[in-house]
Amino acid sequence: MRLLGELENPQHANNLVAYLLVKGIETQVDQEQNKFQLWVKDEDRCGEALEIFRQFKANPTDPRYLSSVDEAKEIVRTESKKRQKMKQNMVRVNPRNIARKPMLTIVMIVACIFVSVVTEQGEGKPDSIWFKSLAFAMLTEEQAAQLDVKSEQQPWQTITIDSIDRIDVRLASVMRGEVWRVITPIFIHFGVIHILFNMIWLYQFGQILENKYGTFRFGLLVLFTAAVSNILQCIVPIDIGGSAPIPVPGDILITRLGGMSGVVYGLFGFFWMKSKFDRRFEYRITQSTIYILIGSMIFFMLPADFNMGLGGSIANWAHGAGLASGMAVGYLTSPSK
Repeated sequence: MRLLGELENPQHANNLVAYLLVKGIETQVDQEQNKFQLWVKDEDRCGEALEIFRQFKANPTDPRYLSSVDEAKEIVRTESKKRQKMKQNMVRVNPRNIARKPMLTIVMIVACIFVSVVTEQGEGKPDSIWFKSLAFAMLTEEQAAQLDVKSEQQPWQTITIDSIDRIDVRLASVMRGEVWRVITPIFIHFGVIHILFNMIWLYQFGQILENKYGTFRFGLLVLFTAAVSNILQCIVPIDIGGSAPIPVPGDILITRLGGMSGVVYGLFGFFWMKSKFDRRFEYRITQSTIYILIGSMIFFMLPADFNMGLGGSIANWAHGAGLASGMAVGYLTSPSK
């Protein structure tokens, strides 16, 4: 706030405050002994307010200031009604508002924890049966050779980036009919922080959306955002942050992609759009939540010098695709937009 000036006459102060409000400039009045200090809340409009104050001081009895009082009172009444209506429509998110247990959300959390344990948080056993079954792409030595990824003249350890950074290699497992692989990487996580972050946000959004829309429709939203985020992440070229299958112990190629983040950002985007455009959606997302999730996504997109080298291992395309797909579904299914 910025100090606009002082007035001694309380009626004059009231008239000026009313006139400023009609002009769209909110003020705060503090009384110091026999003087009234006027503060402008929006500093960007301080210059305009100062000019009005100067004109008022020159002629405080101008009829336009007195006539603005009634108009200002109507503005205050209208805003008060809006706030009251919003307060009535808002529902606090707490356990009492949750009508039933969000079973699908809980099952997904349990599944993620289980997979994290059996794969040693994705780091210890990339060639384990669990990782091989859930990864986006998994090619054996023979399958890779059929795609000309490996030959007798090209030892496994010397496979080039060009040979694996191809759409036919990236989508080989899916094209063989293993379509579940566009979804199942969401259950793989790399490290405690990774799974903890995703599970907290999955539960925060999942419990509300599953109870609001039912398990079936919530499940469709999860499947859609998972598929969009995983597919985009796995078809984008390596040199701009995409994920391609790489050689791991056991003479296999496997895509080391994992995490619920794409779905989490999808749920966040859906929730965000619903809270803005759907009048029947009684929940509201806080500004701090928006800042945290959007800020985190931008942070990991920064060059390594700025994000402590973490961005290189983050599936940024999956985050962006999940967010965009969730926002699109939320907006398009809001009848009052």
